[in-house]
Amino acid sequence: MSEYNIPHRYPDEVAILERWLDGEATQQEFVRLDRALNENTELAYYASQRLVEHRLLGVLHQTNSDDIQCAAILNQIKSHDTSEVDNILNVVHAAGRKEKASPTPSYSSIRYLSVLAACVAATVLIAGLLQWNTKVKAPLQTEPTFDVGTLLFAEACIWRNGRIIEEGQRLSGRLVLESGLAVLRFDGGAELILRGQSELDLLGPGEAMLHQGDVVVRASDEAAGFRLLTPASELIDLGTEFSVRVADAGATTLNVLDGEVSIRPLQSKGAGPEILQAGRAVTMDNAQSSPREIDATPERFHSIVEGVRPSGRADLMYAYEGFFYDEGQVPLNQSRRGKGWVGPWRQRTEFEGYRADEDVNDSLEIVHGQMNVTWPVPGGELGMLQMPPGKTFRIRKMQRPINLSEDAIYYFSFMVREPDYENRPSKAKPQEGIRLTFRSSEDYYGESLSFGITERLNPQIRTGLGVGFFSAVRAPSDQTTLWIGKAITRATGEDEVSFRIFSEAEELTYAEPSVWHVATKGLNLSAKLNLVVLTSQGAASRIVDELRIGPTWRSVVPMKERESNRVPVK
Repeated sequence: MSEYNIPHRYPDEVAILERWLDGEATQQEFVRLDRALNENTELAYYASQRLVEHRLLGVLHQTNSDDIQCAAILNQIKSHDTSEVDNILNVVHAAGRKEKASPTPSYSSIRYLSVLAACVAATVLIAGLLQWNTKVKAPLQTEPTFDVGTLLFAEACIWRNGRIIEEGQRLSGRLVLESGLAVLRFDGGAELILRGQSELDLLGPGEAMLHQGDVVVRASDEAAGFRLLTPASELIDLGTEFSVRVADAGATTLNVLDGEVSIRPLQSKGAGPEILQAGRAVTMDNAQSSPREIDATPERFHSIVEGVRPSGRADLMYAYEGFFYDEGQVPLNQSRRGKGWVGPWRQRTEFEGYRADEDVNDSLEIVHGQMNVTWPVPGGELGMLQMPPGKTFRIRKMQRPINLSEDAIYYFSFMVREPDYENRPSKAKPQEGIRLTFRSSEDYYGESLSFGITERLNPQIRTGLGVGFFSAVRAPSDQTTLWIGKAITRATGEDEVSFRIFSEAEELTYAEPSVWHVATKGLNLSAKLNLVVLTSQGAASRIVDELRIGPTWRSVVPMKERESNRVPVK
């Protein structure tokens, strides 16, 4: 079927497409167009061609930096299937010849290549997002997506087309859940439970659209204003908790569990928003109907999550060291216990800055019962490492490195008991403190990730390249603290590293914190970090224990374990 017959065969859809390209389509029209494109390959390809032409005209008359534009375009091309590129280029060349025939200013070669790349990228992006050769639906978008939330928890989740989404992964675009339960946190602060067969578009840090399925939303006062769209309604949270169900045909049911929610039909003429208080429930058959009162069926966010019994996942850990030895001195060459290591602990070598007047002790000093462990750590009193006064380095090689050049997520946790710093002058010498550093055996003083505290007890991250990130928060002293870090590594794009220090009084749940003490910006690292380095310095000794490295928050955080998830104490 020729593309020129499409407007005659689908006049309403093409009219909506034109309004959408001009930025004039309503939300309801957007939903209708989205569904039509996913159901009709001919119409989807026609839409991609119209987008090419639209993008071509826009790019030709832009004055942005070519280098920046090309870099952004290339990143998009790398991220999507380009099997249609040859066909698209034919369309682009034809459009380019048409443009050259008109009285427009002349452009350099790089400008013309930028135009071609922009057209290809625009169409490839649409192809990747719509995925019209699969059953996966996705919203029509013309700009690169950006992450707007994080997957906090997943229980028995099966995502459409076998998609794998890990806990801790940053999220954007459409989520299609076939079964199971997932908890998301939007960057704006709202948290959302997605369960059963559901389709949800993440539109922004404080906005989503539920096409079908069940969700429960919890938003604190700080996250008030979260906006949830359905095919029938617009819901705005006013600092509350509510549940929403959208049937296959788009009918929407709202239960207000706490606080207030504003509800508005999408297309009911003259209908303004209605404010519903806790305990009320309404249903709407479609976008034209007004809310109709029904009996409430309250089911709270907390009880839903607790119903699936979130537990620790120590079985997923890549590496673990619990220092389970008898009290006393353990020679380094005998310190082989734990999981996920290559060889025992050791001192630095001459290639790693070894100095004869430092670190003369060639053993681990093991103590028992010297920490106040307030978290559920199996065997948490069975042994811990005391780092002596002076400057001490302990190094161990991991079986599985932290690969900063791939798309992955890594977490670590580490228990530390520092001496009392409160009455110590901030400029006192020698400097006191401990660091946990991940380094490369291939390039010891190259790229690294180092976590520690400053002389003023501010949590800090260093990269080994002269780049540091510091927190204004002060870590507690003279008590047991739990250090937790997270690294989202990317093959292309910015790496994200976060760090937080928890006090004895802070509770740990199934979900990572919404606020970290330190978070990096602008990192682009590529090393393979296979060494763990513990560094202690100062006039005081300090105690460390329970070093855990794994792929998820629950794999490294002390939580009650299910029997099937436990790791034997060795």
